[in-house]
Amino acid sequence: MPLLSLRQPSFTIMGGLLITPDRVIEGSLRATGGRIVALGERLTPAARDILVELDDDCVYPGLINAHDHLELNLFPNIGQGPYPNSYAWFDDVNRRRDDPAIARVLDVSINDRLRWGGYRCLFSGVTTVAHHNPYHARLFGNGFPTRVLRRYRWSHTLRLAGSYGGRAEEEFRKTRGVEPFIIHLAEGVDEVAAGELAELDRLGALQANTILVHGVGLTPGDRALLRARGASLVWCPSSNLFLFRRTADIPSLAGKVRMAVGTDSTLSGRPTLFDELRVADGLGYVDPTTLTGMVTTVPAAMFGLADRAGRLAEGYPADILILARTEADPYRNLIAATPASVRLVFLDGLPRFGDEKFAACFRRCGISFERVRVDGVIKLVAGRFHALLDRVRRSVDALPIRIG
Repeated sequence: MPLLSLRQPSFTIMGGLLITPDRVIEGSLRATGGRIVALGERLTPAARDILVELDDDCVYPGLINAHDHLELNLFPNIGQGPYPNSYAWFDDVNRRRDDPAIARVLDVSINDRLRWGGYRCLFSGVTTVAHHNPYHARLFGNGFPTRVLRRYRWSHTLRLAGSYGGRAEEEFRKTRGVEPFIIHLAEGVDEVAAGELAELDRLGALQANTILVHGVGLTPGDRALLRARGASLVWCPSSNLFLFRRTADIPSLAGKVRMAVGTDSTLSGRPTLFDELRVADGLGYVDPTTLTGMVTTVPAAMFGLADRAGRLAEGYPADILILARTEADPYRNLIAATPASVRLVFLDGLPRFGDEKFAACFRRCGISFERVRVDGVIKLVAGRFHALLDRVRRSVDALPIRIG
């Protein structure tokens, strides 16, 4: 069977706590044709609606992972930090390419590594991911586990441009000032990292559609320039701490610059976006409500998706994450989440991952699914996940996420 059917039945989610852009309400949500059509305290399901009945669970917009390298998420953390900058770490990783831990992952095909990265996102409630590498149209557009940002231009870094992605000034020009331009920048703690924002500005590539990833080495003057240009920042705290023992100066930027959270990859980061949120929360720089915005409404605005992702609101795609409620505060509940606490994930109004109790929902939507044990709990996952898992395990013994 195909991953997705052409049917998009209407459904009504009942009995949950809805975390909308502006408020939290106890009520119901109705979707049809892949879009949210109503939400409120008293909704009457239509006669043929699929009923998704909850037990005091929390309902969020599908999460947005603002930075990932999808093909790099079978690796363990690699390196012996702290490093002065990412270029030193990159050289260290390349010197280790014959290490069995690296060689085994590289034996897995690029398509399988990308697809694994998509499932890794799905297992933490991600329905949209910004992949910092080329867009693979045939793979990402054909039943991929999650939606991958399509309209963007990117450069890897200022020093590695040409070998890894286009040159910053050339790629920025192609955006026409409209599409997001994404680049790793100031990823380090030395003078090399501290000089990069000024260089990007001299190249004319620091504007309102510029999205910087990391920004650990931004100086006070850089932070003022970032605000003046209206550019945005993606924060990957676990990767920064692993490589440099520090992150960007988030408190000085909070409320002044748009900031989102990304996972980077398991080469330097944690296994899931849930883990990343806990690392961010543990630093105490921003509160759980703000962190929730950093994986929903804020990245949607940064990537030009403000009317297409990141919200539970009428007219928006039915990208929905339902989590078991383990915390009284729904924002802290998201911080505490794990793949095991995911009740159900909808993408474009179709179930992709969730608890066994929702098997009828998968079937009525015509979704092919398999059972898999994730974080010790049996879950349903759309597509042929076991075939992928078998191919991956021929090469890789230890997976970053506990499967099986």
